[in-house]
Order: sequence, then C-alpha cells, then structure tokens
Amino acid sequence: MNVKGTRIQKKRIEGVAQAIALELVRGINSPHITRKEAVERAFQTGWVASGANLDVGVAAMRSAAPAPIVLEDITTIKYGRYEHETFRFIEDQSVADAVLVEIEFSEATGQPLQHRFFSAWNVDYDLKVRAVGEAYTPNCSRYGIFSNTSLVIQGDLQLYNDTCLRSNNKMALRSTVWTAQSAVISVPSPQQFEGLQENKVDPKVLEYRKWRNKELYGFLDVLADFLTGTPSIITPSFSIENGLIEIDAQKSFQLTGERKNFFDVSADQIPRNAIAHITNCNWWETVMLRNGDYSDLVLISDCAVDVLRGAIFSNAIVLVTRTGGNSLDFRNNAVIGDSQTSCRADRDVLVWSIGGIKFRNDIFAYGAQIISGELAYDPNNDRFAPELPLIDAVNNDAVSRIDVGRRAILNGSAIVADKWVNVDARTVVYSCPSRGDANRFYRKHFRVGLI
Repeated sequence: MNVKGTRIQKKRIEGVAQAIALELVRGINSPHITRKEAVERAFQTGWVASGANLDVGVAAMRSAAPAPIVLEDITTIKYGRYEHETFRFIEDQSVADAVLVEIEFSEATGQPLQHRFFSAWNVDYDLKVRAVGEAYTPNCSRYGIFSNTSLVIQGDLQLYNDTCLRSNNKMALRSTVWTAQSAVISVPSPQQFEGLQENKVDPKVLEYRKWRNKELYGFLDVLADFLTGTPSIITPSFSIENGLIEIDAQKSFQLTGERKNFFDVSADQIPRNAIAHITNCNWWETVMLRNGDYSDLVLISDCAVDVLRGAIFSNAIVLVTRTGGNSLDFRNNAVIGDSQTSCRADRDVLVWSIGGIKFRNDIFAYGAQIISGELAYDPNNDRFAPELPLIDAVNNDAVSRIDVGRRAILNGSAIVADKWVNVDARTVVYSCPSRGDANRFYRKHFRVGLI
C-alpha cells in the first residue's frame, strides 16, 4: 500500500476543510453578504483549494455534477463558538463567532476514498476531517491601554487577567506595579522602558515588540459610514430607526458663557435611536453636554465637546470630528458605560475623537472603547513590515492624545491613542470573565485549525 500517498491525500482534504472554514467565518462576519452567500463562496474556495489533482473517490471522479455540489454532499457545517480552555466546539446557531466544517468520505456519504496500492488494485476506505474557523479580537485590544508614541503611568498600576499595557515607543511606570501572570506589558525594546531599571515589572509579563493594531478601524472610514444613515462597519446594538438627523448648532442650541462660545445641550435634545450629527460650528465654539443619560444613540459632533458632571454614556457611540488638543473635554469625573452591564457585548460604548481627549479627574469605564486619533494607515508603509504603520506615528504635528488628570479605572475597556497616553494617578485594568465579551467595536481577526 502506498502509505505516503494516503497521507498526502489526507493532508489535502484537511487543507480543503480549513479553506472552507476560514472563508465561511469571514463571510458570516461580513455585513455585506448573507449567510447563504457566505456558504456558497466558502464551497467555491474549497474547490479551488482542492486542486484538480485531488482524488475525492470514485463517485466524485465519475460524477457529471460540478465539484462544489460533491463537496456540499459530504460536508457538514455547524455554527457556534470554540472554547480554547476545553478545546470544544459549542454549537449555537445564533452566534457567528466560529464555524465547524466536517468533511466525511465514506460509503454512507456515497464518496469513499481509495487506498492506492502499487498494483492497479484499489480498496475504498472512510476518512473524516474537522476544521474550525474562528473570528476573534486579541485580548490586548479589548482590555488595556495602547499608545503609539508614549505611555506614562504616574501612580500605582494594577493589571488583572488578560489585560495589556502597550506602547510602540516609550513607556514610563513611575510607581508600584502589580500584574496577573496572564497580563502583558509591551514595549519595542528594554531601552524604551523607564520602569524596567527599577525591577518593578515581572519579567514573565514583558514583551518586546511593536504592534500594527490591524484590528482597529480608521476614523474617517467609520465616520463616512455613519453619515450614510445605515452603518455597516460598526453597527449599534440598538435600532437606528430614525436614521441620520442633521442638527444645526446655531439654530438648535443656545449660546452661553461670558464669550458666548458654549452651546448649552441637554440629554433630551439629542434624539434617541438615531444618528445625530451636530454641524455648523465656528472654531471657537464648543458643545457643552449637561448631566443626563446619553444612551441608545449615535452622536457625531463637528464642534469640540465639553462633558459636565453627571453626563453618563451607556450603549452609545460618540464621534468628535474636531481636531486639536482638547477636542473632547470631560470636566469632572467621567463615567463611560454602565457598571451593571460592563461585560455585555450589547451594551458597549465607543467614544472616539480625532483630536485629543482630556479627563480632568477620574475616569470609570465599563465596556468602553476610548480612542484619540485618526488611526489611519500610512500608504507609504508596508503593513507587514515592523515599522509603525499609523500615520500619526510619523506626523509630529498630531495632537491625538489622552490625558487623565487622576485615576483610570477600566472594566472590560480599552484606551487607544495615536500619540500619547498619560495617567496622573492610579491605573487599574480588569478584563471580562469570558472570551468574546466586550468590546465589540473592533475589526475581527480570523484563524483556522484542525480538531
């Protein structure tokens, strides 16, 4: 018996299963095609992966039907999620985190394989292979702090399970450090890490590398998508049945302040279940959000935004298009998200300013993603090269930064800045208990394997 030929045959079939699984999990996570279309594309990919020389049994070789139909006849697809801790696939038709693709060649399916002997005599045999394709977001994206140029923590630092502190340039930890064994602290090299000289950091959690952050979307792409009124890149968990509503700041809000440069805005003036776009602002004018519940809404502001005490964001998306040092200013303690729902993937909060974000006091974030910067990729950089791919990393004039005046307490949350992040007091970062929980506002990664 040609054992080598049989092994090659199995490897090829495993490759077909993995190709189908990977293409399928990508397809079902795309907002642009249906699940049925994703399945059709996956089988076409499987046929291409099989190659013309893949021997799929006597029936397949003699069948007049096209090969993708044969693959469908011997392939079982299940949807659900994959548990890495137990190496189990959990079937759940309601989710699209993972797919299981099982290809079975047997008498039962009408497609047995053939053992190849050195003689002309062949013997049929059964073979079953299983591949899992998975959509995921790296933990270092969902829980922690990332800075593209400089990250400084002035106070104590505590990193709990699966949380991360990352800088693509310099990092300074100027007080005590405690980390769980599964946490990550990352800088490109030891020379760029100020805290390392004092031996404050457990060597087991240290990584020396640069991050390309391919899971992050670009601000301008996300903004343009929301302004269509029917977003598909980032889709809110609440309905936007009221569509896009343009709000002229000069006509809709009263100007206050000694210099008449603040638009006084209350929570009930921002429509719910809609994309509210505040426009027509002069460069010296700022939208001032008063206390209240800003939930189940998308708020896009072309003005700078000041947030007063008692303004709470839950299940909301806030985009600020104004550039500059403090285009989004939280004047008092900031509460972003809901402590009762901080790890629910349907209650997340996205706060994103293309300019700088300032928290004058404490920030308490629950299931939140807080971003400063365009996060655009430099077209002159190779995305697969080790150098920094983000435009603001090579733009010295950029002011995409996040400053926290006191404590930063992050629960299932992340802070990201094109430029720097500075926290003046204690920093505590908690992850969510289960994989797949918050945060959902990321471009997903995809991987495949055999089980």
